Amino acid sequence: MCRVPLLPAPAAPVSFLQDDVAGCFDYYADLAEKLDARQYSAIDVGMEEFSVKVRREPLGVVGLITPWNYPLLMATWKVAPALAAGNCCVLKPSELASVTCLELARL
Repeated sequence: MCRVPLLPAPAAPVSFLQDDVAGCFDYYADLAEKLDARQYSAIDVGMEEFSVKVRREPLGVVGLITPWNYPLLMATWKVAPALAAGNCCVLKPSELASVTCLELARL
C-alpha cells in the first residue's frame, strides 16, 4: 500500500483562465445573435399544405451545479449558454470552491 499523500494539481495561470472564460462568453454571444436571426424560420416538411415554423423561447429558470475542480471554467461553460439562450440561472457551486463563482457573479 502506497502511503504517498495526494498533492493537488498545479493551478493554471490566471491569464489562461481569463482568456478561456472570456472566449466562452464571446462564443455563446455570437451564437445568440445567430439564434435571433433564425427566429421564426420556416422548415420544409415536404408537403405544401403545411407551414411549419420554429419559435425559440427560453426555458425559464435553469439550475446549474458545478464541481470543485476548475470551478470558474465549469461555471462559465454552464452559465454562458444558458444566459445566451435567455434563461435565468441559479448556480450552485461546490462548497469547496464557491469563492470563484462569487467572483463570476460579481463580473
